[in-house]
Amino acid sequence: EPMNRPQPATDTAIADRPASDPGEVFTATDRVQFYEVGPDRRMGLVAVANLLQQAAGDHAQTMQLTTDQLIGKGLSWVLTRQRIRLLRRPWSNEELTVRTWTSGIDRRTFFREFQVCGADGQPCIEATSAWLLIDLAARRAIAPPDWVVDAVPAAGPRLLTFETRSIPVLPPDAGRSVTLRARRSDIDINGHVNNAYLLAWILEPLDHLGLDQAPAEVDMVFLAECRHGASYTVRADEQAPGRWLHAIATEADGRDRVRAATIWPVASTDG
Repeated sequence: EPMNRPQPATDTAIADRPASDPGEVFTATDRVQFYEVGPDRRMGLVAVANLLQQAAGDHAQTMQLTTDQLIGKGLSWVLTRQRIRLLRRPWSNEELTVRTWTSGIDRRTFFREFQVCGADGQPCIEATSAWLLIDLAARRAIAPPDWVVDAVPAAGPRLLTFETRSIPVLPPDAGRSVTLRARRSDIDINGHVNNAYLLAWILEPLDHLGLDQAPAEVDMVFLAECRHGASYTVRADEQAPGRWLHAIATEADGRDRVRAATIWPVASTDG
């Protein structure tokens, strides 16, 4: 679940548009906090993912479709895929402007775009995402009710697309691996490991890379839940210079729960 932040500031011109306007954009401002940066004083990937999901939640509030509101109806949102492009990572204490908008519905899947601009007004992060509604009791995706579809603004443009239909399977014995256990602090309002922590998990096998290094792009597919107390094998293998495949599998049965692909500056793969 998104972390608590100051109330977002919404662009007046955008706020005055009818909800049905195509391409309605929700805008918020934020600042990179000291606890969100690493040794290089730049925003970490967990903080980037949290920034995006907070903006999505704040926009959903304007539609009365937040997770908190849906839980009373036995429903919730889950992220099923996300592609993040880091044009640059923001600096500590940098002022950010976050824009997000809905970009279409394909049967059960809702699409959402994000653009984050830095203090210079230039984009530093771009992302696209795919979401499903789940029945919390059954723990499975459902067809969205009409009242949900009707509350979502008309689709705006796609900022990014998913360039492949799926992420390739990484063989169990390929590349580097570590074992991680899902902790209490990893669990969100839906009762599973939050997507932001899973983004951090996929990088753990890459201990040969410096702490100041980060991928330029991440594409993650969330196949199934990671639950508290279970142990997971996290694997990573370089397929070509700067191009890695990742997987998170349940240690008990070897089934993939998450697959991902990352792109790194080629110089970052030396070591």
